[in-house]
Amino acid sequence: MHNHEQEAAIMKRFGVSNLPAASEYTLPQTEVTPSFYVVSALLSQGKTFDVAASYLSPTIENNTNRFELDFSDSIPEEVFTICKLVSSLGGRALLVGGCIRDLLYSDITTTKITPKDFDLEIYGLDFDTVTRMLITAFPNNKCEFKGKSFGVTKLYFDGLAEPLDIAIPRTEVSTGEKHTDFETVMNPQLDFIDGARRRDLRFNSITYDPLTKTIYDPFLGLLDLQQKEINVTDPETFIEDPLRVLRIMQFAARFEMTPTNETVSLCTRMVAEGKLDHLAAERVRDELKKLLIKGTKPSIGLRFIQEIGYLERYWPELQALVGTPQHQNFHPEGDVWEHTLQAVDAATLICEREHLPADKKLTVMLTILLHDVGKPATTTLDENGYYRAFGHEEAGVEPTLAVLQRLMFENKTQKEVAALLPRHMIIPSLYKNHLNGTSSDTALRRLSRKLWKEAELPISMLMHVTEADQRGRNGTSTQPLTDDEAPQVVALKKWLDEQTTELQVQTAPKEILLNNKAFLKHHQVAGGPWLGIINRCIELDQDEALVNSPEEAFFRGKEYFTRMQIHLGEEHITAKRYHQTWAALLEQEDPRTLFYPEY
Repeated sequence: MHNHEQEAAIMKRFGVSNLPAASEYTLPQTEVTPSFYVVSALLSQGKTFDVAASYLSPTIENNTNRFELDFSDSIPEEVFTICKLVSSLGGRALLVGGCIRDLLYSDITTTKITPKDFDLEIYGLDFDTVTRMLITAFPNNKCEFKGKSFGVTKLYFDGLAEPLDIAIPRTEVSTGEKHTDFETVMNPQLDFIDGARRRDLRFNSITYDPLTKTIYDPFLGLLDLQQKEINVTDPETFIEDPLRVLRIMQFAARFEMTPTNETVSLCTRMVAEGKLDHLAAERVRDELKKLLIKGTKPSIGLRFIQEIGYLERYWPELQALVGTPQHQNFHPEGDVWEHTLQAVDAATLICEREHLPADKKLTVMLTILLHDVGKPATTTLDENGYYRAFGHEEAGVEPTLAVLQRLMFENKTQKEVAALLPRHMIIPSLYKNHLNGTSSDTALRRLSRKLWKEAELPISMLMHVTEADQRGRNGTSTQPLTDDEAPQVVALKKWLDEQTTELQVQTAPKEILLNNKAFLKHHQVAGGPWLGIINRCIELDQDEALVNSPEEAFFRGKEYFTRMQIHLGEEHITAKRYHQTWAALLEQEDPRTLFYPEY
């Protein structure tokens, strides 16, 4: 809540006092305006500051759609403080970009979004003046200056999750194919229309003056928000940064908005002309992450990039899913692409329900997006006229990693996806065995242990992927199956929850019960690769419930050690020249066959 007591406390903390209150604020004059309030306050405290000149255009608001709206409760006090400093110097500070879009979207829909990033654009003051103002007013705050080429400053406050971005209005002209190939010209004399024209989309061109509580909407962005449409602000400036095509992708998914025909045509042409060929992989990755993490319905954004030809040109692994047929009894929804779109929407709902943190949500979403990329290469028509894709799970690992590596995803994410993707059909198979009267306890213990060993993932992460896969099979609409439409999925999840709880493998698997230190002391031998073989055997015994206590593990280990001496000889245990032999044995699926052939 904005009040004078909080304002006074903040000004005291920042070392500035006696600035005009919001009620005293009047629009600055166009003439050169000395910073009376700031200068007097700072000089009285022994601080120096140059008197500034205002370059504010007298026609700054001409022909701009405007209306009043009070967002004071949603805007940090620090923003008001800077707006007043700028005003006292004869300038205007406007909130721009995502924060205003999100506040307006929350105001006209049932979806509430709390902005974390607040960006200010300063009209009427040059970069040097703004820089001196910030350094003088906030001497103890961390500032990052992007320099005169960009005119952007990041100002950090302890009470804010993200720094404030403070920029001078600028124009940008593309000078080459890369995103760094452009010329930037700062111009504090721009009017609101020209300042907003360079922004990508109409709803991102809306600005807000916190002091006068005025919305400026020169390109009717609010109308787009209300009609849930995506229009570019200016086609000529839009094409200067090709990444904007992918921004449309993630905005469409986040706000469930539809790009207009004109927007689709422009983006299709940009893709066809290769405008996106030189985008840095990290920038593309970041837009995909926003689609998957922030999107409420990712399928909208994915349908968009498929329509404009982006998949075919840049993500052929996903384009190959389009038109790849499936067994109609198991997949009434249609081809693999339609299944994938429904599955990613289902995964979004699941991650929301489970309150997954962003990094784990990204893993689930990437896995389900790519879970069937092995199908195009493995799909065949059987003798009964049904399409089958045997082995598609394992076949999908290589193309999946190719995509993740090409987009420079973190190694940890790659490892997690690679652990989940080839196993996305295992849980339904185990449940089927359960329904047929076959115990799945050993297989679940082993599955839990493998997921943890390969990527430190709990089995619940695999269940999220499996559930999304099962729900993405709606043959009557494009929406994922609900609980009422998919009771078998509800039953599957309930069974897995009960089994993993009973087996105590909901998170990390049980530790190996063998005490290695006591074991080595008992046998009076040094450790080595051979001990890893015994631990692996004990691990498998635990999975099969043959070993359930440290005492049983110790006894079983003695048996393995004795048989090892008999079968291989004493010298194998301590000789370093046999280490390679032990390493090879450790790679076996079940090294117990070395001691007990019946395994």
